[in-house]
Amino acid sequence: MSPLTIPEYREQPELAIVALFYLLSRFPYVGCAAMAASIQRHFDWLSQEPRLPPAVQRAALDLASQWSEVLAAGAQLEDVPDANADRSCRSILSK
Repeated sequence: MSPLTIPEYREQPELAIVALFYLLSRFPYVGCAAMAASIQRHFDWLSQEPRLPPAVQRAALDLASQWSEVLAAGAQLEDVPDANADRSCRSILSK
């Protein structure tokens, strides 16, 4: 899985948190594997960001591991019955 390489995150790590909040809020409605992978990568990136408090890094590390397990198991990554779900997922991930 490729690491996050969003230049703005290097300048403002809080943007990664904001993006993660957005992804987490949309996942129950879109539920695609690409979004789950992006969530996992965001948690992984946050776990390694030295400017964040240690408690946030530890929580992000634990959650990155949990999302890795979700991806490995393929749990709840079924296609949403909406015909536009895949397009919605790509649109959300491109923001």
